[in-house]
Amino acid sequence: MKKDSRLALRPRDYVVIILCLTGTAISLNLFRLDLYRTLLSQNAVQVGTITFKRHTAQRRMEDRVIWDRLRQKSPLYNGDLIRTAEQSLAVIHLPVSTPGKTRDIDLEENTLIQIRINAQGETEINLANGSLNVAAGGSGDVVINVQGSRIRANSSTALGASAGAGGIVVQVAQGSALFSGPSGSREIPSGAVIALNNNGTERTEPAVLVYNPRPDAHIFNSQSSPTPASFSWNRINLDEELIIEIAQDRNFTRINQSIAARESSALAELPPGTWYWRINRAAVVVGANAASANAESPLAQGRITVAYAPAPAPIGPAPDYVYHFRTKSLVRFQWTETAGAAGYILEAADNPDFTNPRISEEVSGTSLESSALGAGRWYWRVHPVLPGTSAVGTSAVSSFTIEQDLAALQEPLPISPSADGYLDQDRDLYFSWQKGNEAESYTIRIAAREDLQNPLVKSTTRDNYYKETAGKLEQGRYYWAVSQTDAEGNESPVSAVRSFVVAERENILRTVFPPNNYTAAEALISDIHFTWKSNLPFETKYQLAEDAEFSRLLVNEAVKGESLRGRPLPAGTYYWRIYAEAPGQVYQTPAQRITLAEDFPAPAAELPLPGSRIVIRAGQESSSFRWRSIDGAEYYQVRIYGNNRNPLYEQTLRANTFQLERLNRFENGPYYWTIQAFADEGPGSTRRSGLVGQESFILRKLQALTLDWPETGAAITEQPAIVRWSTQETLGRSRFILSRNPNPLGGRTVMEIPNPGRTITLTRLPEGTYYWTVAAETQDGFDLSAAPRYFQVLAGVSPDIPQTAENPLVVPVEQQAVRPPVVIPPVLPPVTPQAVTPQTVTPQTQQPERLPVVPPQTVPPVERPAPITRPVEQQPTDGKVIGPAELQENRSIVFSWEPVPEAARYIITLFRVDENGRQQLIEAETKGPSWTLDDLRLLNRGNFIWKVDPVYQKADGSFEQQHTTAENRFSLEVPLPDRVQPGNTGVLYGR
Repeated sequence: MKKDSRLALRPRDYVVIILCLTGTAISLNLFRLDLYRTLLSQNAVQVGTITFKRHTAQRRMEDRVIWDRLRQKSPLYNGDLIRTAEQSLAVIHLPVSTPGKTRDIDLEENTLIQIRINAQGETEINLANGSLNVAAGGSGDVVINVQGSRIRANSSTALGASAGAGGIVVQVAQGSALFSGPSGSREIPSGAVIALNNNGTERTEPAVLVYNPRPDAHIFNSQSSPTPASFSWNRINLDEELIIEIAQDRNFTRINQSIAARESSALAELPPGTWYWRINRAAVVVGANAASANAESPLAQGRITVAYAPAPAPIGPAPDYVYHFRTKSLVRFQWTETAGAAGYILEAADNPDFTNPRISEEVSGTSLESSALGAGRWYWRVHPVLPGTSAVGTSAVSSFTIEQDLAALQEPLPISPSADGYLDQDRDLYFSWQKGNEAESYTIRIAAREDLQNPLVKSTTRDNYYKETAGKLEQGRYYWAVSQTDAEGNESPVSAVRSFVVAERENILRTVFPPNNYTAAEALISDIHFTWKSNLPFETKYQLAEDAEFSRLLVNEAVKGESLRGRPLPAGTYYWRIYAEAPGQVYQTPAQRITLAEDFPAPAAELPLPGSRIVIRAGQESSSFRWRSIDGAEYYQVRIYGNNRNPLYEQTLRANTFQLERLNRFENGPYYWTIQAFADEGPGSTRRSGLVGQESFILRKLQALTLDWPETGAAITEQPAIVRWSTQETLGRSRFILSRNPNPLGGRTVMEIPNPGRTITLTRLPEGTYYWTVAAETQDGFDLSAAPRYFQVLAGVSPDIPQTAENPLVVPVEQQAVRPPVVIPPVLPPVTPQAVTPQTVTPQTQQPERLPVVPPQTVPPVERPAPITRPVEQQPTDGKVIGPAELQENRSIVFSWEPVPEAARYIITLFRVDENGRQQLIEAETKGPSWTLDDLRLLNRGNFIWKVDPVYQKADGSFEQQHTTAENRFSLEVPLPDRVQPGNTGVLYGR
C-alpha cells in the first residue's frame, strides 16, 4: 500500500512562517540603512572639500562612529571630525563670497579638529590636539575653541594655533584676533603670541616660540643654488643672545651653519636637501661640551626640506603655432611636471600681462583641453601649486594663434600614383596625397568609373596614404580620389579624379642594404654602402630625408649604378629610398629607416667606489669590480694600470662585473682602471664602441700579526714564563691579554698590558691552562688581532734540567727523554677530576754529551678537593619554578650550597638559557656558602642556571680556582599583561 507523504500545514504554521519572513525583511532593511548611511548622510549641506599635501586624512561624520577613508577633494559636511596621522598634511577648503577663492585651513600632522558653520555664518573650529593655520579671508569670522579658550579672527587675519600636553600656543601672523580664556579677554596684535599652560595660566619660564618656518617645512626652488630660509620667533621672558644651529643630521654631529641672533629673526641660505635646526641660548653653545649641552634641551628645534623643483616648461601649443577652426576651437595645453607640485594653475589671456585672463583654472595633471578660446593671438603660462614655502615661479610665457576659416574645407591634392600611371598587379598598390593641416581623417574612393559611382574601394584612414592588397584589382583602368574630414566633422569636396592602370608587368626597384631600422655608429656612416636593385630604364635618384614623408630632403642625387657610399651626418634618425620618375608614372621604394648612434657613454664605476681603498688581509687574494651597465653594449674591455702606461691586467667581459684574483702580486699604492663598452656588428647594426671611463683606487695589503711563542699546547714547567709575538705593520695601538677563558676577549683576564713590547715576561702563574692573544690595529684603523693560543703551566720539576737557548722555561723534547716524563693535560680542563694516565717519551736520535737515561717514572695525579655537592633543601632547588606569589612575598633570591673544605672563597655565576645557549648575566664572589640577589630587575621571564666554583689558597699564598662546579636550574614565571587591542583606524596613508 502506498503511503501518503504530503505535509499538511496547520494555521499556526503559516503564522510562524509569516513572522520569520517579516523579521528577515526588517533585518535586511536595517542592514541596508547601516551600510549606506554614509551615502545617505551626503544629503546634508556640504561646507567644503579637503585635499592632501602628504599622505591622507580621515573623516568621521557627527552622527557616526566609523572613520571614513578620504580621497583628494572629498566633500566635508557640517559637524565633521577630521584627523591626520603621523607625517600627514592636509588642507580644508571652505568656499567664500569671492568667486574662485576659498578659505584654507592647513592641518599639521597628528591633528584632530571638528569643523562647523554656525547660524551666523561663522566658521567654528574645535581643536582637540595638534596644530593648524587659518587664513580667514572671505566673509564671516573664524572662531577656534581650544582647551576652554576661544579665539575669534576677522576676514583679514592669518593665525596659527596648537594644542597638546604642554598647553596651547596662538600666533597671529597677519591682522589681529580676540582671545578669551580663563584669565579674561584681550586682543592679540600681528606678530604676537600667547602661550598658556594646561591650567590656563600664561607660561613664565623662558621660551622661544617659532612661527616661521612651520614644523617640517618644505621650500621649493627652481634653481639648484642655495635658497633663503627665514626664521622668525617670539621670546617669552628671554632677552639674551640666541644661536641657530643648522646640521645635516638629527644628532647635530655635522653642523653646517651657526647663526647668532640678538633680534627675533634670522636668515639662512640652504642648498637642496634635508636640514635640522635648533635654537638655544648663546651662553650654552660654548666650550668643548657645546654639542652635547645644546642637544639636551634646545629652546626650539625642527626640520626643513629644500627641494629642487624647476618651473614647468610649456610643451604644446608650440610657440607661434597656428590653429585653424570653423565652428569650434579646441586647444590642448601640455607642460612638463614640477617635482612635489600638488597641482597647476593654467592661465591664458589675450595680453602678455595676463590682465583679465580668459582661462584661470587649477588642474591636477600636466595637460588640459579647452574650447574657451576664440580667434586671435593668445598667451599662456603655468604656475605650480606647491606646499609650504616656494621659490618656484611660473613657466615661460608662450603664445599661439587661432584662426577661423570661414571658407569651405579644401580638398586634398593627390600625389601617387600619377595620372595614367602603371601599377603592378602582383604587388601591393600604394596611394598617397598631400597632408592637410586641418585633416582629422581621409576617405579614399577607387572605382571603375570616372564619376566614382559604385566604388570598388571606399576606406577611411588617419594617414595620408593607403595600401591596397596585391591581386585585389584585376588588370584594367581605374579611377581614384580622396576627401578629408576635420575635427569638427566637416568634410571637404572630393579631390580631382585621377586614373591609373593595373597591368601584369615586373618592374624591379628595391633596396638591398642597409635594411629598415638599421643602426650604425656615427663615425662609421662613411663606410656603409647603400645598395639597391633596379631594372628601370629611367633616371634613378638616391634620396635621404629627415622624415618618412621625404618633405625635408637632405640628399636628392641622381646616381648611376646600384650603390652609393654614405655621407657624414650627425647622430639622429634618417630615411632613405630610391626614386625614379617616368612620363605619367612615379616609382619609389618604401622608406628605409637608418639611425646614426653616438658613442656609448663612459661606464660609471660602482665597486670599488672612486678613490676608495681595497684592503687585502692574509688569506684573501681577490676583490670584486663592478660598473653600471650600458644599454646596447654587448661586452666591456677592462684594464688596470699602475705607475706606467702598460696595463697590469686586461680582460674582455660580457658581464658588468668581475673578480680580480691574486691581488697579492700587486704592491701597495694607487692604481687606476678603465672601462670601455663595445657592441659587435650584427644583421641590424654596425660595430659600436664607447667612451673610456676611468676611476682610481688604492690597494692596501695587511700583514697578519703572529704569536711566535709559546706554541699552541706548549707545556711550561718553570717560571717566570716569556711570550713573544711579532708583526711587520706599524701599529696604532695593541693590547696583550692573558686569560683562563678560551675566549681571552671575554670574561675576566689574568694579565693585560696595553701597547706591550714584542717580548713579555709573565708573572708567576698557578698550574693550569691559559689562553693568550694580542689585540692590535694599524695606524689607519685596520684590525690585526691574532687568533688566541693556549699553553699549560705544570708543577715545577728539578732545576738541574738544562734549558734551551730559545726559551729557558720550556723543556725540549730531546731532554724530556732523560728525566721522568711529564703529563700534559687536555686543551680544555675536565668537568670532574680524573686520574692522570702515565705517559713515556721515546728518546730521539743520539746527541753528543747527553745525560744518562733515567727509567720512565709515573707522575702521581694531583689531589684535588671533592666536587661541590648539589644544594639540598635550600633555595632555589634544582628545577624550582619561582612564581608571582613568591616574588610578591620575597623581593630577593637566596642562593646557597654545601661548604667545601679548604675553600677560601666562592665564585657564583648566573646564566640565562634560551635557544642561543647560555648567556652570562651575573658573576660575583663571596666568602660564605650563600649569596643573595637583591635586584630582581636583572632577571626576566624564562629559564636560568646558576653554578658555584671554589677558590683555594695554596701554601705559597697564591690562589687557584678548581673546576669542581655545582649547577642548579630554576625558572621564573611572570604572567604577561593582557594585550591591548586598538580599534581598526584604517589605512592612514595614500596618494
